Amino acid sequence: MDSGRRNMYQKRQIALIELLIMSDQPITGSQLAKNLGVSSRTIRTDIDSIQSMIKDQNISIKAMNPKGYYIQSLEKEFFKKIIEDFKSNQKKNILPQTPSERMTFILIDLLLHGKQSMQVLSDILYVTKTTINTDVNRLNESLSEGLAENLIVSDVEGIQLTGYEFEIRKRAASWIVRNQDRMNPLIQSLEVFEPQIDFVKKTVSIYQTLISIIEEHEVYLADKEVVYLMMFLMFSYLRKQHYPLSFKFQFNSLKWVNDVIHQTEKTLGITWTEDEVNTIRGFCDSLSLVSSEMVQQDNKEIIQLINLFLEKVEHAYGIDLKENESLKHFLYVHIRSLFYRLELNEFEYNPLKDDIKKKFPLATEISLLFYNLVKNEKRLMMNDSEISYIALHVASALEILIEPSELILVSNLGQGPTRLLATKLIHFFTNKIVLKHTYSIYQYEKAIETNGFDCDLVVSTSPLNSYQSIPVIVVNPLLFRDDLAHLKRYINFYSTEMKNHDRFSELFDERLYFKAQAENNSYLAIVRLLVRHLKTFDYIEDEDEYYELILEREKTFSTIMDNGIAIPHAAENRSRKTVIAVAVLDEPLIHEGKKVSLILLNAINEKEDLQNLYQMIERVLSLDNIQDALNALNLKEFIEIISQKEAK
Repeated sequence: MDSGRRNMYQKRQIALIELLIMSDQPITGSQLAKNLGVSSRTIRTDIDSIQSMIKDQNISIKAMNPKGYYIQSLEKEFFKKIIEDFKSNQKKNILPQTPSERMTFILIDLLLHGKQSMQVLSDILYVTKTTINTDVNRLNESLSEGLAENLIVSDVEGIQLTGYEFEIRKRAASWIVRNQDRMNPLIQSLEVFEPQIDFVKKTVSIYQTLISIIEEHEVYLADKEVVYLMMFLMFSYLRKQHYPLSFKFQFNSLKWVNDVIHQTEKTLGITWTEDEVNTIRGFCDSLSLVSSEMVQQDNKEIIQLINLFLEKVEHAYGIDLKENESLKHFLYVHIRSLFYRLELNEFEYNPLKDDIKKKFPLATEISLLFYNLVKNEKRLMMNDSEISYIALHVASALEILIEPSELILVSNLGQGPTRLLATKLIHFFTNKIVLKHTYSIYQYEKAIETNGFDCDLVVSTSPLNSYQSIPVIVVNPLLFRDDLAHLKRYINFYSTEMKNHDRFSELFDERLYFKAQAENNSYLAIVRLLVRHLKTFDYIEDEDEYYELILEREKTFSTIMDNGIAIPHAAENRSRKTVIAVAVLDEPLIHEGKKVSLILLNAINEKEDLQNLYQMIERVLSLDNIQDALNALNLKEFIEIISQKEAK
């Protein structure tokens, strides 16, 4: 390594200096290490390096045991000048500094060299071997997720990538996609140490080539998918000579994919082998995209699977989506790519999967019917990210089925502000509401006294008396974000027919409402207790079998949401009557890394109307703060709270 590079300040050292300048008190080494994402030993090394570079100035970073490091007030101007000089030459200081940057650098270094020693990486990145070891372990855990063996192995000589070559390339590309915010400095830092590969120029050329092909063939591909394909092609190019692969699958030859193969050969000045051509075709077919070539739906197996899925939806939930051609089209496009991914043992990553489960519980449960079809008919397994994407397609279709909520607006304002409020309501809830009447407070009271009115919701700018249990929502005339969030809990989105909270009561049984102690207990033990009571009160036939079905459902993906609510339920709907068993915990439990404060065990009879159940679940999961529900004195108060009514 060029020793000259060691005599310049690194970005992390500048960040360290900035922390000390900004603080009026000494900062311990451990605090600095935590802030900068390195070990305490690396902090000591950095400070020693800074001290050696400024020793001729008779200035230094001071240390005070046990309080930590500090810079004297009179010397801060000197250190500020160091920072200014560094920033003026920032383009030259591109060495990876954060854990994410270092891990990506290590990954690309391993892709290039096959094997690398910890000491060399420590010297290049100017951190300790302890820090490198931590970075490698974290990188390995992420890369090898879902695999039987790790992709990175170590021995006395160093670390290296091992395993199926196609798996290495696509998982490395996936890592880049997930961490692409800092791609430019990472690529530049690689070029500093590997100038001969001209990485930046070739990567940009590949990207431009892909964009040109996509536009020419009218292919819709999300930005992240373009980057994903770009990095897969670049890694295939970097490894093709020394790390050949064999590929057993054959894929359809789409015109745009053929152009990708031929144009990248010209751009990179290479010839792809037959196996590499097949991997590129397979990789492209696994992407989530829409192209003009895919308009014709000629895969009868996929069509049959979609029709069978929609039949099962109607049978299980009484929802007829069989005539929804738009849903069928988008499912076909998605499933076509999905099957290619699953054949390659590749899974789409969805960072919003937990939000989708919480926001669209009915669509998520419906998507599990598709999951079971794929598992039983195709012998393929989907992960929770893939399931969540199917759920989004289903949720979009369910939205169309909704009858808009009927609203009455009551305002004590003038005509102008009232009309503005009405316009905002219609704009924010397009196709979700029908504004039946706009009343003044006097007109509202007169309507109650005379013929009354029929609607789902009253929106008012001031407090009113409720009429026939119709909810009254008071909003700010300017309609702030909190007002919109409150209204969304009452306006039908993809659940229907919830006019008042009394129908919630039908889903509960006073005998199945418990206050549970978390101490000396576990999540599954409490779930088992709820199942036992379901059996006691004759909701289910076999306690052991039903509990096993709940565990089977949990294997698909966790039913614990990020707001501390768990909604466990069986993989098969075998309850004699739909009911929710409730366990309110006195303090949170931790299960598989997730916090649980409230358990709503759903025992479902699929022959009943389940819209009521899933609307209730949607409302509960949308609660920003569940503490009021946890503090409820009894089931009646609990229902009132989750129904968005004031507890009496």
